[in-house]
Amino acid sequence: MGFSDTVIFYDIDTDTCLKNVIERTNKNIIRDDIAPGFDNSILDEEFIEYVRTFRENKRPQIMDLLNQFQGTIIRLENYEDTKRFLEQIHK
Repeated sequence: MGFSDTVIFYDIDTDTCLKNVIERTNKNIIRDDIAPGFDNSILDEEFIEYVRTFRENKRPQIMDLLNQFQGTIIRLENYEDTKRFLEQIHK
């Protein structure tokens, strides 16, 4: 973050993240940001566990970094926050 003046922190709750993973798996939704050949129809238990424990295991490290950051922090906690943010920057 040394060269950043702004950080956008997408801080979505665990239940929403898990729901999204399961929905993508059930619908086998193809995404541009997934490696070619990745089978999105397989529910990976290791990834589910990573998502389930992210707030407990990874978020504290992120929060520590954000607390040291000297620039602007934009925290988006849900899809409504995201929609409002995107509407603001597209004006």
